[in-house]
Amino acid sequence: MPDTFRASLYWFTAYVILLIGGFLLFDRSLFSDMAVYIGILSGIIVLYSAKKKKPVKMPPKKRTFYIALGLLVAFSSFANELLALIGSNMHFWNPPYSLGEFTVLLSGLSVAFFAFLGYSALMLPSGFSALVITVYQIYDIYEKNLEWIAAPLLGPTTQLAVLVLNILGVNATWSKDYVISYIARDGIPAAVQIVIDCTGIWSLSAFSASVILVSLSFPKVFSAKGSVYLAVGYIGTYAANILRIVAICLSVYYDRTSGLVPATHMHAGWIAFSGWMLVFWYVFFFTYLLKKEKKE
Repeated sequence: MPDTFRASLYWFTAYVILLIGGFLLFDRSLFSDMAVYIGILSGIIVLYSAKKKKPVKMPPKKRTFYIALGLLVAFSSFANELLALIGSNMHFWNPPYSLGEFTVLLSGLSVAFFAFLGYSALMLPSGFSALVITVYQIYDIYEKNLEWIAAPLLGPTTQLAVLVLNILGVNATWSKDYVISYIARDGIPAAVQIVIDCTGIWSLSAFSASVILVSLSFPKVFSAKGSVYLAVGYIGTYAANILRIVAICLSVYYDRTSGLVPATHMHAGWIAFSGWMLVFWYVFFFTYLLKKEKKE
């Protein structure tokens, strides 16, 4: 068998290049941007596992099964195109073919690649993106369930955003239908509606997925001390979403006529979420996970 880490490093390099290419080429959304985050984190976990765990050779039948499974997952990324060919109006992913589906394609091919090499320990993390995206898609299909889950966050999200705006000097109020109202700097009344997508449900879900992924290599993530870190992680993720809402409200407050508002709406979320993830995982790894591992 070839060197596990070297093969994984070659895979990771190709994977990231293709992922960045897909990010630049395909249509993007909040959902697909989260897929990129999960994909890169999956790659890092694969590299770590390749360096720390000794490869266990899989029996030929098992290897063939997982190669076929990986190719099936990759093939499923074209489900909408296949359904369209047979004249069906049904769809599973969100057409047209975009970054989310491309990530599923890469994830499935990665599972097949590591199954071909016989690296069973690397298949699950390399295929985690496809699993997460599929779960997200199921949430999207059953939107009523998602609304039911996120609905309790509408009130607190609206109230916290109003609180922060008032602290910053914007005299804002909120109504029972979750509308934030205030007078903009130009003297014109402004209103921002808080909806399900504004509650942070997607960023909280992405953080939950990343916690599960990291726990595959670090089971002590769910220890008593690890739970304290996770609590801070969830609070920070939710707070980052509040800052996103505040940033959007401030963009309307200061200059609603320029391109500031759409630019803030498009970029504030991923910047706040990505920034918090970098800080949280750096602290979690280097003050707890890796440090505790060295001691033992």
